[in-house]
Order: sequence, then structure tokens, then C-alpha cells
Amino acid sequence: MRKSNELLDLYAIRLGLRTSTEIADRLSVTKAAVSMWRSGKSHPNAVSIETMCSAIEEPLNRWLALIEAERSRSESERKVWLKAAQAAACAVLLFGAIWGSKAQAQERFTVRVISQQCILCQIMGVPER
Repeated sequence: MRKSNELLDLYAIRLGLRTSTEIADRLSVTKAAVSMWRSGKSHPNAVSIETMCSAIEEPLNRWLALIEAERSRSESERKVWLKAAQAAACAVLLFGAIWGSKAQAQERFTVRVISQQCILCQIMGVPER
């Protein structure tokens, strides 16, 4: 599943939005924009990503990096964004382990990117997903 769609789905579910029109209204964009995001013809901009992340308390750095990786035109650019997403996920996992429960942190964040696993996650014993 495309990361844009994953974020849109989380946003809709957590806010109880049932239609693309409701999502579009809430994000102050057109229904056509949401449709283009869903189809992969375009991606949400940084402001829309930030709005969704703030509303559902998801880490902006992680989602922004994952969506930018999808938008990347070259494999090398995509890898840079995926490394940024991995670093963001590891940082959130670390803070979750320190200030919350490890189980909650594991449940909320996928830390595996491509075929690598975050070193911090290996140290903490977080299983690969």
C-alpha cells in the first residue's frame, strides 16, 4: 500500500471521516486532490502531511520522509528519504521505550526499512516486521 494512502486511512479512521469529500474539507483541499493522492498521480504536500500527523498524533518526520521517498524520481534519492524515515522511527521508538512502554512503541512504529533493521531496534530486541 502506498504510504500516502496509509496516512489518509489512519487520518480518516481516527477522525471518523467516511468520504473523500470529508477528508478534503478537513484538509482544505479539493476532493480531486485527495483522489489524485489515492491513485498515486500526486502526493500530499508537506502542509497536508503535517495537518494529518498533528491531528492524529503521528510523527511528522517519519511520514514526511516515507511519502517523499515515494515521490522520489531516482533510487538514490529514495534511499536517502528511507534512511530519514528509519532514523525518525528509531528516535520515536527510543523515546517510547524511555517514556512509555516498549510494547506500545513496537505496536505503533514499523522500524524496518527495505532489508535493513535499525541498529537501535536490534539492541532493544524489537523483532523485524
